[in-house]
Formats: sequence, C-alpha cells, structure tokens
Amino acid sequence: MRLFSPSFEGDGLGWHGLSQSQQPGLPRPGDRRQELRSCRRSTGGVSTNTPAISDTFLSSQAATSTEMWYFRLDNEESSTLKDKSQNEFDLKSRLELCLDILPKELRHDSVLSLIENSLVEDLHPAGLGQLQENPSHYDITSAATLPPGGKLSGRVFTKKPGVVAGLPLMASVFKVVDPGIDIELKVADGDRVDADKNLAIVSGEGAALLAGERTAMNFLGRLSGIATLTRNYVDAVSHTRAVILDTRKTVPGYRLLDKYAVRMGGGENHRMGLYDRVLIKNNHIDGAGGIEAAVNRVRERYGDRYPIEVEVRTLDEFKTALALAPSFIMLDNMDLETMRQAVELSSRKVPLEASGNVTINTVAHIAETGVDYISVGSLTHSAPVLDISMHVDASL
Repeated sequence: MRLFSPSFEGDGLGWHGLSQSQQPGLPRPGDRRQELRSCRRSTGGVSTNTPAISDTFLSSQAATSTEMWYFRLDNEESSTLKDKSQNEFDLKSRLELCLDILPKELRHDSVLSLIENSLVEDLHPAGLGQLQENPSHYDITSAATLPPGGKLSGRVFTKKPGVVAGLPLMASVFKVVDPGIDIELKVADGDRVDADKNLAIVSGEGAALLAGERTAMNFLGRLSGIATLTRNYVDAVSHTRAVILDTRKTVPGYRLLDKYAVRMGGGENHRMGLYDRVLIKNNHIDGAGGIEAAVNRVRERYGDRYPIEVEVRTLDEFKTALALAPSFIMLDNMDLETMRQAVELSSRKVPLEASGNVTINTVAHIAETGVDYISVGSLTHSAPVLDISMHVDASL
C-alpha cells in the first residue's frame, strides 16, 4: 500500500492503553500487548487536533545568524542553483510535512529538531535554515557522480530478523530532503520481520534519496533495535503477569523516540520525565530522613495530584512503605527470595516493580516471583542497532 506519495494518507501507528494526553502513571498489568492500527484518511489532511509547529521552535530557526560560516558549493555552481526557483529550500514547509507523517505522539518540537539536526550533520554545518538550495545539492559526492534530476528507486531491507520501529521517522527524513520522494511501506511499526525483508520502496531524485539515506537508516536502525530487544524481554515473561517497562536511561533528546520504540516492541513506558510522577528513590529518602518523612512531604505538597512510587532496598523498608499505601513500590536490587516475600506481604494491595541489574537471562526468574512490573534500563541504553540498509536497484 502506498502511504507517502507525496503526502501522507495515514494516521500513523498508535498503541494500546495510552491516551492522547499521555497520562502519567504505570499502565495496568496485562495491557502490555500492542494493538497496532493503521488508519486511512484523505490525502493532504491531518486530524483536527494536530498541533502546529510551535512559534518558539520556528523562531529559533529564523533567528539563526546569517553571519555564521556555512558550507557552499563553488561560486559558479552555487549561483546557477540559486537562480532556479524550484531549488529554493523552505525549512518551515518541509517540517510541516512531518506533522502529516508522524504519529500524533511524536509530533513534538523535540522530534522535529532531531530530524533537522541529524540532517545538518550530513548536509550543512550551520543548520538547514541556512540552505539556499535543496538539501541534496550539498551532497558533493552525489552532485558530482549522478546526472542532474536522474531518478532512482531503492529498497529498504533488514539484514537480520527483528521488530520494526521508526518508519514514520524514515519517511519524515526523506520528505524534508525532497517532498517529491515516494515511499511505499511494506510493513508497519511493531511488525516482526525476517532477514532480507523489504520494509519499504523509496523512489525519487537519486541525489535526494542518497542525501537522506544515512539519516533515515540511523533512525530506523536504532528504534528497531530497541523494539527488537524489548520484544525479547516481553516474550521471556509472557507466561507470567509481569509487564516490561523502560526507564529514563535514554539518549539525550531521544526520550520520545526511544520510549516509542519500546512500545512498538510490546513493552510499556515508565514515567516520561521528572514532571509526571513522584519517584522517591534512595537519595530522596536519605535526604528527607526516612521513607515516612519523604512520603508525607510529597503528600503535603501535592496531595493526590501525582502517583507516588517508593524505592525500597530491604524487607524492613518495604514494610514501612507498604504501610503508607503509595501508588507503587519499587523493589531495588532485591534477591529472588526477598521479592517473593514482598509479593506475599503486599497481597496485591500495591503494585510492585522489580528493578536493578535485570538481564535477559534473569528476567523470567524475576517475573516468576509474582511482581507486576520489571523495569529494564538496557532496553534503551544498550540495545544493539538492527542492521537495516537501502540498496538502489535501478534507474527509473
């Protein structure tokens, strides 16, 4: 099915159990299976609640100093390109195209900035806002080796089996480089795929395809790697009630993308940041003078505004926390027997999360203690990239 040709005709990929406002708090046990959907709509439109690019974001691009040094083609070639109105580059309109392509949960300034900054690394050191021609003209290798305006078609495929995530990011990158590129998706985010599986067919001006190739594959490979590792953990505990969660151990700037990839792999998200849930950890407890003091201060300040989770290290600390009836209790680096005792003592009154040094070899044993959640930092800080490539087949 053709989804991007040249404007997006779909609603993106959603997931089960997450509201539009991304409400804070841990998901309920048992909701870990994604129900991916792909909704069609007429060409050129997005849903009425699609946010515009914020004034702050666009102002920051317009404010880029024209006095900054930036890469240029040689004067003769640059002047020739500049005189052609069809080569003029409008960053704002290109970024607005991304809003039609990205699922609503990724339509955020931080994601748009990542797309732009990632392309900047390849195409223009002073920023895309400084471009006076289409981005593909700044790929000096393609400019020299490919015939001007020549069309190419390529297939995007996996070299290893895995779970796909990041196709909307891939499509957004290509559309920022050249809105005329056609992208025909063969799979959806969240799909399991075998090695040598075609994920998409991309067609358009050859120089534009190659200008966006590496950035697009970087996004797709990283997010698919996270989704693949997440699925391995989810499968390992599928015989239990445990839900696999991520952490805040994400690449700076990639929080929304990394956590999106976890969901595509069948996991669920812990808190998005420091603003949507109270998590009283060891340092807070030590600084406040104890668990009870810390919890009481939170309730005095916020009441029931935020969910409260308390981290405990021993069974005695667990008993203290349990008596205070927080929203969740985190069992930090406990051995299996202590976790079993905590589960028995809780009698399901408070959801329990196991955390600390969880590996693919230990996660099933942890889940079998009866905990409700298991948070795994390695999902986002140590996931290997899924090897994905684009190969140009032939000229059109």
